[in-house]
Amino acid sequence: MSGADLARFPLLAALGDAEREALARVLESLELEAGARLFDAGDPADGLLLVADGRVALSSASHAARGVFGPGETFGANSLVSEGRRAARAETLSRTRVLRLGREAFRSFADAQPRAACRLLEALLREQAHITHEAMQRMSAAPVDRAATGD
Repeated sequence: MSGADLARFPLLAALGDAEREALARVLESLELEAGARLFDAGDPADGLLLVADGRVALSSASHAARGVFGPGETFGANSLVSEGRRAARAETLSRTRVLRLGREAFRSFADAQPRAACRLLEALLREQAHITHEAMQRMSAAPVDRAATGD
């Protein structure tokens, strides 16, 4: 995938053409058939995933949650900067191409392109803030069961 192709990812919109070209060189492209498992809950979390084509379902049995990601969407951003375990299972719903930015590849990119890496991290933080805001909105709209809380 070229840097020009990466422009369709909103997360990468703040990067210039040359920066997206540099990023494209460190991405790993994964071509997967429908039903392929990218990772399971509990697997080491080691990189950001960008959905280039197809659809990926994330599901978490422990949280009874499910989300579907399509072209231009990303997940796994926290693992670029912190070690941990995947909280959900990721499985393709169709023939899918995913681009993986591993933690070590991101560090190499940051060494070579520090301003671009900073803009990427800023975009990731904005995305996380938006997700947190939406979750807080849903929580404040949910009725409280006072009997269950002892009030």
